[in-house]
Parts: sequence; C-alpha cells; structure tokens
Amino acid sequence: MQTASVTKNVTALPTYVFARVERRKLDEIQESVDDMDYVDWHGATTGRFDLAISLKGSDPKQVYSAIKQVREIDGVLSTSSLVPFEGYVRKDTTGDDYLDQVFLRTGGSFDEVLESLKTVPNVHQVLVVPGEWDVLVTLRGNSYEDIIEESVEKISQIDGVRASETSFVYQPKTAE
Repeated sequence: MQTASVTKNVTALPTYVFARVERRKLDEIQESVDDMDYVDWHGATTGRFDLAISLKGSDPKQVYSAIKQVREIDGVLSTSSLVPFEGYVRKDTTGDDYLDQVFLRTGGSFDEVLESLKTVPNVHQVLVVPGEWDVLVTLRGNSYEDIIEESVEKISQIDGVRASETSFVYQPKTAE
C-alpha cells in the first residue's frame, strides 16, 4: 500500500480552472493557454467541462491574473476554479500519462474520507476545496481502464462520499 505525505504549504498545491469552451475553438484555446506563465499543465476533458487547467500554485494574485487571462480568451464560455484549503500529494507516483479528476461531495466525518483516500490506488493528489464540491482527487494511472477499475470504483464506496463526478483529462500538456 502506498502512503501519502500531507502538505501543509497550500501555495505548493495547484489551483485548478475548469472551462467550458466553444468546441470548434478548443485547439486554439489550448494554444493560448500554452503561452500562459502560471499554467503547469492543461488538457481536454470529459464531462460538463471541456478543458482542465492546473495552475502552478495558489498565490491569490497569480491565480486571479491567470483566471482573468483564461476568461479573456476568445471562445471561453465559462470557468469554474477550485483553490485548495489544504491537501496532499503523493511523493511516490510516476508521471503516468493517464489522468483523471474526481470531484467529491462528502458527509459524515471529513477526516475519515481523507484518510480513506490515502489507501486508494492511483491517487496522486487530494485537495480540500470550497464551493459546489468538497474534495478534488487527481488520479494518475497506466490506462483509463486501470483508473476506473482500481480507483474510481473504490472512491465511490468510501463511507462519507455522498456524490462524485469523474472527468478524464485527455492528452495533458505541460505548459512550457
């Protein structure tokens, strides 16, 4: 079983921006995002959002500036951002090419849900976030099938998970 280390430095944890975009402009929008300094990676997604963007940290001024830049790109229809209160990143993960993000709404013991997530295979990062969702879990694996079978199904069975939404990120690109 892999263990995770808890990160107390919130500025080291990324902010995520999810965007709905005009489909015919997705490639053009991703090219614009490539040129943004504060972007760590981005990729097209499944679900209600079309694009997931990971920012390099949670510095409020940098986050605001980056979100403003994303919103000003022609073809971006709307955005939703998740800024972490706290979280953890596993130090023992590899740079697997398959990425999935699971949004969780919790009930009951919040700490027990977070502790249970540490035992789920492929969990790369867990962020406690405000808003519609309580937790954002980033999964990395060898294939999407691997992620679904080994991780997503286990997450949905955790006591205290009341609702979830899974979004696969296709072709994550690291911004240069």
